[in-house]
Amino acid sequence: MEYSGSRLLSQKQIDKMLEDKKLAPGFGKPADPAALQRIAFAIRSGLNELGHPEASVNIKREEAKNATVSVRFEINDGPHLRVRQLNFVGDPQLSSKILRGQMRNIAPGEAARFVAGQGRIHSGSL
Repeated sequence: MEYSGSRLLSQKQIDKMLEDKKLAPGFGKPADPAALQRIAFAIRSGLNELGHPEASVNIKREEAKNATVSVRFEINDGPHLRVRQLNFVGDPQLSSKILRGQMRNIAPGEAARFVAGQGRIHSGSL
């Protein structure tokens, strides 16, 4: 497997991330399109956590005459986007001030997941 195009993630970082998520590719095993999609998704997720929500990963498969497949993941990091405005919509019993205070206690990567799952982001001036 080969990874190309990313300025943010090195081959070593990608290998480590995939190993940690138990997605490391199995060499010599049959090519599994679903497993390749999971790997591409994991790479995109890693870039999203680094502030690159528009990252993309294309899978390029090349079949050789000896019935083997080589796979290259072409990575486009996308632009670095920062949240400039955050509005909370929902339960009026919790003020925006309290929610913002709680978010400061959450790890930076976790804050985005909290907002995506529990609140709404209004792009406003993004």
